Amino acid sequence: MKAPARRVLAAIDLVQDFDVLAPILTRLSETPELDLRIVVSDWLARRAPRIALDLRLRRLAFDYVKRSDLLGGSGPGLDGTAMLLTASESSAGPHRWVRALVERANRAGLGTFTVQHGLDNLQTLAVADGAGPPPIASDVLFCWPPEERLPDDLPPRLRARLACVGRARLEPPARLPTFDLAVFENLHAKAYAEADRDLVLERLLGLAQARPSLAIYVRAHPAGGWLDHARGRLSKRRNLTFVPSRAARRALEDGSAVAALARRVITTPSTIALDAVQAGRPVALALDGGALFSPLPVLGSLDDWIAFADAPAGLPDGQAGFFARHVRAGDAAGRIVEQLVAWPGKSDA
Repeated sequence: MKAPARRVLAAIDLVQDFDVLAPILTRLSETPELDLRIVVSDWLARRAPRIALDLRLRRLAFDYVKRSDLLGGSGPGLDGTAMLLTASESSAGPHRWVRALVERANRAGLGTFTVQHGLDNLQTLAVADGAGPPPIASDVLFCWPPEERLPDDLPPRLRARLACVGRARLEPPARLPTFDLAVFENLHAKAYAEADRDLVLERLLGLAQARPSLAIYVRAHPAGGWLDHARGRLSKRRNLTFVPSRAARRALEDGSAVAALARRVITTPSTIALDAVQAGRPVALALDGGALFSPLPVLGSLDDWIAFADAPAGLPDGQAGFFARHVRAGDAAGRIVEQLVAWPGKSDA
């Protein structure tokens, strides 16, 4: 007799959760050995209504769950569920709602899995791994790099949870770029001083003024939106198209698709740098991101911004190596589904 499908519960609470999980959810829905259930937090439904729209377009059924129920432990129900799949689960404050769900699932004996959601994710988790509880509560973290490229200094209990599967993504439709340059920011991050933020804004405006014929696309971070406060100044430049955070949250395109809108990309150190490389676009950093982003160029002055915008077509040396260092090649979504199908259960593991 054929074994009944085992239920996988996928929880979506932050904007980036959906972009990370979408290709995996599509594959799970096509896997007869697994029964997929999706829940979306009510907070995210209000903040980013495009999530529900996108799920419906993909014909993926879902239910809403109150954020207060996630934190309080009263929802969603876990009866009949074998595994929990999340993204951006950690001990960090913004992840506390999903973290509470993962901890409840662990107590109930479910297999718990989370997915790397950003380029600096492993680095951040390693720094957070002290003497207390581990920075992730999930049994397994599906991560992007090849195993041989993992940092040597990863804490042992974090390394033991890693499964190096690559980066799951939906292939964006091929398109010709409609802008000369795209600029992205995550300037809301605590790592930046106010002087850093002002510097990026002044160089962006300086570039728009110095090259009035340059078509520039500027996108505020969907969750942070530091550039929103400069909307008035940005809108005065006729060659600049500004997308505020609210509009960015509602856009259906993921990072790779948005990065492909322009011939080249400037970003503050973030996963957009990887998205741009994956989309085949030359990319440079508006601020120094350290060794993690080597060997991408750092634009240290307005003259550097102008020179990068004026550069001839073609990928700079090192971009392909940057991508290979951070992302294992191959079908990541397929590897994740295979591991979920083969999961033996905690009692037998």
